[in-house]
Amino acid sequence: MRNIQNERAKYAYDKVCEIDGISGQKEFTTLARSTPAKIQMAGLGVTIAFLYSKQGGVHKRLYDIIEKWLQKQKIIGDKDELMRAITESSTGKYQTMTVEAQQLLMWVKRFAEGMKKDE
Repeated sequence: MRNIQNERAKYAYDKVCEIDGISGQKEFTTLARSTPAKIQMAGLGVTIAFLYSKQGGVHKRLYDIIEKWLQKQKIIGDKDELMRAITESSTGKYQTMTVEAQQLLMWVKRFAEGMKKDE
């Protein structure tokens, strides 16, 4: 039987492995390092809006990782788009999304740093 922490770790590991070796890996690692602090300082909505505004590359990858995880955990619906879910959520749901995104991103950050190739 798996617990939520193990599920988060496996999901994050699998997603970071998909990025391992592609161009933009260094940029992804930098983004993965900074995103939890951005959420803490500016809030989930502002941080996700920043990722959403970039429309591609590593920002889109990180946005998708968070979105798919929240869908998988049934925090947002399978067809819900993360930015819309955030803007339409209640305070309690927003807080749940924030906590879950932070927990996931700590794993993403750890694995991205671990897979970082030395320059």
